[in-house]
Amino acid sequence: MSTDRLHSALNFMVQTSTPTFEQAAEKAYAELRRQGYIVHRGEPGTADYDSVTVIPPPARTDFIEKYLEAALWADANNSEGEALPDLNIYTSFDPATRALMETDCDSFLAQCGPLDDLCTHQSDDITSVYKRAGHDFWLTRQHHGSGFWDGDWKEPHGDRLTKLAQTFKEQTLYQGDDDLIYIL
Repeated sequence: MSTDRLHSALNFMVQTSTPTFEQAAEKAYAELRRQGYIVHRGEPGTADYDSVTVIPPPARTDFIEKYLEAALWADANNSEGEALPDLNIYTSFDPATRALMETDCDSFLAQCGPLDDLCTHQSDDITSVYKRAGHDFWLTRQHHGSGFWDGDWKEPHGDRLTKLAQTFKEQTLYQGDDDLIYIL
């Protein structure tokens, strides 16, 4: 999270006149969510309750775009198994299908925690890690021959991300009569 956004969220917490830190924190998390951040906190009573994951909007966007690209590249085929031509992530998906796919991405991101230092391919651009993760999330959940487990992610994180991705059901894509891509 950028220093400015964190400072803004903390200021928001301090300025609220809530009786407890927990209530102030929840208000701050709600404000971050309103601004487009993914904010996930562990469940009360669990070991990860004090752990909060905050994913900034650009990283989320990059993750989703590469996830959708991987889906089209790997699994958008006609009935003969040939790749469908001229597909793109902005206009090829049925809006409800895209919304479902984005919900899966948000759920995965909220559960996996920060990815910043987990990839073996280091880059100055933090969003490149999220791009790689979006691609690997699709490939891993679909049980393709590549994904989080193939060496691009530091262990034990590659194994942990693989197990998390495989908790998501495989998706079957098909092209409808309107030429849009749907999940079967």
